[in-house]
Amino acid sequence: DRGGVQVRSFVYDPAYPGRMTGHRYAGRPQMRYRYDETGRVTEQLNPEGLSYRYRYEKNRVTVTDSPGRREVLHTEGEGGLKRVVMKEYADGSVTRSGYDASGRLEWQT
Repeated sequence: DRGGVQVRSFVYDPAYPGRMTGHRYAGRPQMRYRYDETGRVTEQLNPEGLSYRYRYEKNRVTVTDSPGRREVLHTEGEGGLKRVVMKEYADGSVTRSGYDASGRLEWQT
């Protein structure tokens, strides 16, 4: 922060440069991350709160929290250019998003 106090720290995997394996806000427990063989996050682990599991399919990612609530992100695009076009929330509600030709968010319902 402006006073020189560290507010967040990061841990990286030395075998995979740039791959964050953990982070911590000052005074909070360290969040840890696990990855699959392709480098995608499969788990976000919080020892004192909600943890999340990620399951990947061609055009969707299913996120399940530790109590079992599930959200599904439907995507379009390829590689690093995928965009979330629909999100199904645990309560059954849905958000849809539209993008322009440059990939910028144009609308959301």
